[in-house]
Amino acid sequence: NLQKLSITNTKINFLPKDLPLEFVEKFDIDREANVPAWYSTFLLLAVAMASFLNFRFENQLEEFNVYRKTFWLIWMGLFMFLSFDEAAMLHEFLGNLFGIAWFYLYIPFMAIPFAFCIYSLWKMKIVASDIALWITTGMIISAFGGVFLEWVGVQFSLPYAIRQVRFVLEESGEMIG
Repeated sequence: NLQKLSITNTKINFLPKDLPLEFVEKFDIDREANVPAWYSTFLLLAVAMASFLNFRFENQLEEFNVYRKTFWLIWMGLFMFLSFDEAAMLHEFLGNLFGIAWFYLYIPFMAIPFAFCIYSLWKMKIVASDIALWITTGMIISAFGGVFLEWVGVQFSLPYAIRQVRFVLEESGEMIG
């Protein structure tokens, strides 16, 4: 259901622009402090909360697996930070503070959890499972939207129509991933 809401949120971005500006801005996927930004913050927080529940569940299992416990604890922390970052616009602040595009600061931050996740899934011996596939696919989609398409927007001067499509694909990739 959360993926359906993400796709609906993306479709709203294509509302006719002859609607009142205040309404359109509240659903503009490329703006901050609006419905899509709130929804993105909520999704990240939901992943953090689910990760915490998985961590707690691991404590109750008879079979102790330090990799699974560590994975869910670090995953929870990562998504708590991402939720805070989205709500507080920390990445924009840091980008402005250092005078560079924010994703250059975040590339190592994103690469390390990605490598940790792949390593942990391998150590937990669930590399071929459905959950490993979902987690890995989600990370790839999110990275494509949040890093690659953001980089494209900074590196290339795109025509208006293509820029709008890039905005939608970038933000949708982050939310759906």
